[in-house]
Amino acid sequence: MSHFKAVGFVFCLLVVLATAAFCQEHQAKTTEPSWHDLNVKHTKTQLALANVELLSAQEINKESPGTIARLVIERLKSDVAIAEQRFQEAEMATVGGSERIRLRNAQEKIRLAKLNFENGRLLHDNGMVNDLELERLKLKYELAQLSLVLLKNPQYFNTMLQSLDAKVDRLADEILSLDQRLSRLEPIRGFIPTN
Repeated sequence: MSHFKAVGFVFCLLVVLATAAFCQEHQAKTTEPSWHDLNVKHTKTQLALANVELLSAQEINKESPGTIARLVIERLKSDVAIAEQRFQEAEMATVGGSERIRLRNAQEKIRLAKLNFENGRLLHDNGMVNDLELERLKLKYELAQLSLVLLKNPQYFNTMLQSLDAKVDRLADEILSLDQRLSRLEPIRGFIPTN
């Protein structure tokens, strides 16, 4: 009988030790940040960076007015607005957050395209921009408006493939736009000879 007590005692001791080890391992796992926590921290850091970049540009313009173009400041404000939307969506962790971010991004693109068009019209009236450039700015503004309409009305897409195709087209437009912007900046920065 005492042999059974000793085996029972050892068995109980092993169960207690195993349970303690399991609890300690489980507790260590729960102290690691979750995907949600990391996503919130990431979007919060993006928002902080966007705010710092905007404040830095505004401070430079305060010290030396006109150093940074008004449209650059507006783009930085758009970056802050989109970063705020991303942060709010990350905090709420709701389904459909990415759609709301895309809508906010489209709204900001409309705002910037309108500013570009209005600025282009002023430059055109002063003879600094030709008719073709003004037409390009007008079409970019119209395209931004149509993109928002398509985003708000997914019923225009009969299949997921059509929806995906439209998203790929918009992505290609963004890449082309960035490429054009970079090609205008490269001669200024000295990357490509201007001849």
